[in-house]
Amino acid sequence: MGRLIEVQITDLHGVEYDGWVTGDGRKVFVSSDLDAADQLDTLLHELLHCSLTVLGVDVSTMDEEQIVSVLATSMASLLRDNKELAKLVADLAAKE
Repeated sequence: MGRLIEVQITDLHGVEYDGWVTGDGRKVFVSSDLDAADQLDTLLHELLHCSLTVLGVDVSTMDEEQIVSVLATSMASLLRDNKELAKLVADLAAKE
């Protein structure tokens, strides 16, 4: 995708979600109140939103295989293009 994604694990008090993405899909916020497993789940969830936003994908016109293909390719690209993001994902996955 060729896009850098900024991730902030931060205090989201007053926000009704555990995470969210800016409208341009380039910045992700994840609640610091979550444990590592939930931070990882929320981060991956929000990164999938980033992928769809950046690519301008409308999943309502796609079948399951098309959706999975777009998301897998875009996730691989996000992790390849954002080495610190890949490290964060690995670090969160390694925590107990």
